[in-house]
This record gives sequence, C-alpha cells and structure tokens, in this order.
Amino acid sequence: MKKRLLFFLISTLICGLCEHEASAQWYQISQLQNYPVTCFLVTSDSNVFIGGYFRYLVHSTDGGKTWVNSASGIPADTILSLASAGGYIFAGTSAGVYRSSDNGGSWQVANTGIIWGGAPVNQFATVDTTVYVATDGGIFRSTDFGTSWVSANNGLGTIGTSTVRTFGIISTPLGLIATQDLLQGAYILRPDSTTWRYIGLGTQWCDASALAAIDTILFAGTQGGVFMYSGKDTTWLPRSNGIQGSMQFCFFATTDSLIFIHAGYIGEIFMSSDLGQNWKAVDDSVFAGASVNAIAANKDYLFAGTSSGAWRIPIDDVITFVNVNHLQVPGEYTLSQNFPNPFNPSTVISYQLPLNGMVALKIYDILGREVETLVNERQTAGNHSVTFNASNLPSGVYFYRLEAGTFSQTKKLVLLK
Repeated sequence: MKKRLLFFLISTLICGLCEHEASAQWYQISQLQNYPVTCFLVTSDSNVFIGGYFRYLVHSTDGGKTWVNSASGIPADTILSLASAGGYIFAGTSAGVYRSSDNGGSWQVANTGIIWGGAPVNQFATVDTTVYVATDGGIFRSTDFGTSWVSANNGLGTIGTSTVRTFGIISTPLGLIATQDLLQGAYILRPDSTTWRYIGLGTQWCDASALAAIDTILFAGTQGGVFMYSGKDTTWLPRSNGIQGSMQFCFFATTDSLIFIHAGYIGEIFMSSDLGQNWKAVDDSVFAGASVNAIAANKDYLFAGTSSGAWRIPIDDVITFVNVNHLQVPGEYTLSQNFPNPFNPSTVISYQLPLNGMVALKIYDILGREVETLVNERQTAGNHSVTFNASNLPSGVYFYRLEAGTFSQTKKLVLLK
C-alpha cells in the first residue's frame, strides 16, 4: 500500500493530466479533478455523461477511460440531472431543460410548457415514449421527447394552490414513483391512471434522487433510513441493517441485483446484494473529507462524483472487497418467503447456505408439475437471491422448493395478474 501511495504521489507530480490510481482500486478521472460533480448518466456500458457545477459536462464513449467536453449550448451554471430517451440526451439544469439530438455534441433549450421554466430540474423518468421531469414547480410530461411539456401533478401534495416541489421521480414496473418535499412523502402513478396516489413515507424526509428499483422492488432513502415498499397500501419496510452514520442527503445506484447507497453529507458508500436485507461498507477512504454528490453504476464500474472530482472503481473489485472484509457464513440452511407476495410479474426468493454444495431451486404449479428451474448448480456458502419472472405463467398458486445437501423446504407463492 505504501508503494502504491508513493507511486500515486509521484505520478501526480509528473503527469497531472493522466488518469491515476487513487487508492487501492479507485481511480480518479483526471479531467474532472477539482470540479464538483453533481450527476451521472450511464446509457450503456461504454456511454457515460458526467455533469457538475461551472457549466461542466463531459462525455465518454469508452466506459470512462477518455472524456470530451459536451457543454456547448448550455448557458446554465449547474447541471443537476441527466437522462436519455428517444435518441435524445436531456440535461436538467439550474435554468430549465436542455436537449441534445447528437449525443451531447450540441444542446437546445426545451422548456416549452414548463411553468417556472427556469426552476431547477431535479430528475427525469421515462415510460415508453413519454418523458417526465421533476422540478421545483412540480412534474411535467412530454410525449414528443421534450418539444413541449404539460403539467402532470394531479393528485400530488399541495400547499394552497401550489404543488410542493418534487425531489425525485423514477420509472418502475409498478408505475412512476415520485417523492416530494415538506414531509409530503411518496406517490405512485399507475400505468392505467392519470392521477397520483399517495403511498406513504409522509413522516420521513425524502432526499433528491433517493429512489431506486430492482424490477418491482422499490427502495427509498430518507433521513429515517432506507425503506422498501411492500407493494400495497402505504406500508414500507425498514432496510437499513449495516448502514452507519447520518442518512441525511442520500442517493442510490443499481446494476443487476446490486444496490449502492451513499449516506450522509460526508458519509460512506454501502452495497447490498440481497435486496437491502444487509448493507456493507465499500472502501471509499480515498474521498476523505470530500462530500459525495452522486453515484452511478454499469456492469463494469461504480462511479462516484465528489466535491473535488469524479472517480470509478471496477464492480468486481467492489464485490471482492466487500466479500473479503465482511464475510459472514450463515449458521444454518434457510429459505425465506418470496417478496413481494402476491406478485406480478416478478418476485425475489432469498436463501442462506452454511456450506458449499449443489443447490436446486425449482418452481411447481398447484398440481406438482415443475414449471421452471431457477437454480441448479454448485454454490458457495453465504446469502443468495434469485428473481423469478412469471410473465409467461397464468395467475394462481405456485410453490418453490429449495434442495441443498440434506436440506429441503417448500414455500407457497401467489401470482396475481
């Protein structure tokens, strides 16, 4: 480690423009050194945008190895959010929405129809060909990819005649989810509805971008901790085990079945591989003293934007570090109840293995006929989870059975379409 640190110091003095190793496996993106980063957009494993203060917007087409400036045509001082839809890239700024049709090469203003067009644009979400934007003046939608916008605030919390500012918005298989300021909580807009419906969290402060979803599993980060939506009514389940420190100012990133969260103004990054049941700290000591403003992930890298630049670390290195430093082997075989249950069309089944060995996890219908094999392989001891997608099956009662070593157990699940 001392040799690595020495190499880092020497290389910084010799070649400040080169991307260098910052600590262990974290690498600083030298082109953004000393620039406060505010947001990321990962459109593919190779295409990444990073926005920040001082009209800073850069773009990489090789997964973050090299970067070019992409701020031409955006006069706003701060890039707050980024999104892609219909072949366009959208930038939410401190002065409204801008749109690019050439992958960030040039930008044009796209505020038509947005009340308080100069209001900060906090987040975007896309459902099919409709783009939604959350602003301090409420939510607006566009069916022509930003050429024009109309209000989409029906049912949201208000004070007097004004819609409470909207912190975050995210598209999930359940529908659109939005969070509002002033303890207004979370709302859902179902695919078959034009009215938002309150789904709880009204007693928790929800921060901007503090929403994440893995398939139909929804998470919210609040000052009271992480919560997972039960899928019905206004019930949220606590999911903060292992997260230490303040939850004020938190945000998520997801890739495959991994969830990352940053918690606290100058806090830590945590990772969960079991849908929030347990969180484990990611080594981010390289950021010492620098507040993290945004995180993002693709299948190759976890990105972190701080008050002093942007960094990336290979996902494989994160998983290795967490597994090595937080290895906890279960004391017995356990098969958990699937969540959510009932479900449509996907649910997650978790189980624990105290020993390495062959594992089989299969789905059966009510007549005992096998309809799908989810797992049939040798696995290591530890916590495991798998998603069961039943989109091709009819509604009804099904059973899932885990067989591992001498252990076997069966539980019931219900598919409601």
